[in-house]
Amino acid sequence: MPTETPILNNDQGPSSGIYTQTAKSSPSYNIPEGEFCVFGKVYAHPQHASALARVYEETTRLAASEPGVIYYCISQEPEEDTTTTDNAGKGGREKDGGEERSRVFYFFEQYTGREAFEAHNRQPIIRKLLEEDGYIEKVVDVVFTRGLRPHGT
Repeated sequence: MPTETPILNNDQGPSSGIYTQTAKSSPSYNIPEGEFCVFGKVYAHPQHASALARVYEETTRLAASEPGVIYYCISQEPEEDTTTTDNAGKGGREKDGGEERSRVFYFFEQYTGREAFEAHNRQPIIRKLLEEDGYIEKVVDVVFTRGLRPHGT
């Protein structure tokens, strides 16, 4: 049976949650038993896009050696894409030494199970990011799912 995980709500401050859904609502997620994937979209506060990118570069490096992390990928929306609804007219890009940085990030993570996922989220860099840094405005479109297996396996 799937287990529900509470989500950290920016309006409530630090809690035992894992991700921030929005500043206004925080649903619980059903995490599948066994191996699973989680993916979604993160919006940095416009002034913190570069700082969040640096944190994600470090979390990606650290995840490569974490037990139970099968795949960990964070990407940043391409700089040249200025026509998206999410960014149009909202100051969605930050200048970083002359370079424009999108405030939109995508994550795709795969874990051997809930224990590995929770261990990853207990890392000091992740706790600080979620509870103290204030770089993240919201996380949306989060999906926990099992990956497809080849037929017959």
